[in-house]
Amino acid sequence: MSLCDLCPDPGYCCRGLVLTSDKKGDVTAKDGTLVFPAEEGIWAVHDYIERHKMPYQPVDIERSYRINGRKYNSWTLNCPKLGRDGRCGAYEDRPENCRNFEASTTKTPTCVFYKVKSIGGV
Repeated sequence: MSLCDLCPDPGYCCRGLVLTSDKKGDVTAKDGTLVFPAEEGIWAVHDYIERHKMPYQPVDIERSYRINGRKYNSWTLNCPKLGRDGRCGAYEDRPENCRNFEASTTKTPTCVFYKVKSIGGV
């Protein structure tokens, strides 16, 4: 049994995502947050998502950064494959970053249990 089976808000980790990257060629903020040139707007995010075969949809600019004098934005993303029950509607075909997500470690802010643990509830 995993923490996902006990989650009080199934699908929380699939809403309001912010991508991180350690891949060469990706532009990131100091904390690893993946950022996109502000002047390219939402199209840069769509292009990246499509190129990496991710199902996500950009929702809003999460934060703006200035890197080497140029403005970049990180984006919050939602997964349209999320079912009404909060479960993955494409579980067998989910992308690598979803497959690698480990809710049971509670080391990531996208997990409800991380939030609960950080306020002293677990």
